[in-house]
Amino acid sequence: MNMILDRAWSRRSVGSRRALGRLLALAILLALAPRMAGAQITARGGGADLSGLAFDSGNVYKLTGEWQFWWNALVDPDSIARNDAPIPTAITEMPRYWTAFELDGKALPARGTATYRIVLSFPNDKVYGLFLQQMVSSYRLYINGQLAGTNGIVDLDPDRVVPEFRPQVVSFIPINGKADIVLQIANGKYRHGGQWQAIRVGSSEAITLYSNRLLMTDLFLFGAIAMIGLYNIALFIFRMKDRSPLWFGLFC
Repeated sequence: MNMILDRAWSRRSVGSRRALGRLLALAILLALAPRMAGAQITARGGGADLSGLAFDSGNVYKLTGEWQFWWNALVDPDSIARNDAPIPTAITEMPRYWTAFELDGKALPARGTATYRIVLSFPNDKVYGLFLQQMVSSYRLYINGQLAGTNGIVDLDPDRVVPEFRPQVVSFIPINGKADIVLQIANGKYRHGGQWQAIRVGSSEAITLYSNRLLMTDLFLFGAIAMIGLYNIALFIFRMKDRSPLWFGLFC
């Protein structure tokens, strides 16, 4: 009799774990869906013309391509606008870590600072938005010379850099259809430095909706994993002979 019960319990446990595994796979797909959405904008020579794109509540674009790049410098945005800033070190592809960039035949170190700049042309002067996921490991963002967003503490001295991970939405209004974007990034602790996830651009409404979808899917994924973990721990409490639900639940 005990053997029959053990087999029945084992089948039930395996079936339950399979169902929960399917739920986890669905949760992961839902979480990845908004991150993979959106067309790609490819900048050239430090600029991109977006005037022919549709900016409505359903369009979010991934900003990739070439930015102006100053290594080991926090260049003043006003100086760049006046055209009296130092000559850029290079034109570099974004997003990518600056440790993948070579200067004088040597890869750049992870610790340091860099300034990036891109000029975007928009169809009109309505309210637009940017979604910034993460920069390694702190940044200051300027749009048309105005400080629009910060994360952590940026400093030329890597020992005084304070990292922070806080995805955020930044809203702005172009001036005469132009947005001059300057991004100062500093890293003192991580093994890579720079931008590794593309900035998203769209109307203010579209970017806010995109950010909210990311938050909701992250919360859904967190809740699904927590439920799977608690369920397996409960299985172990009622059937302590089999420890596999305990380890799986603790892992979740």
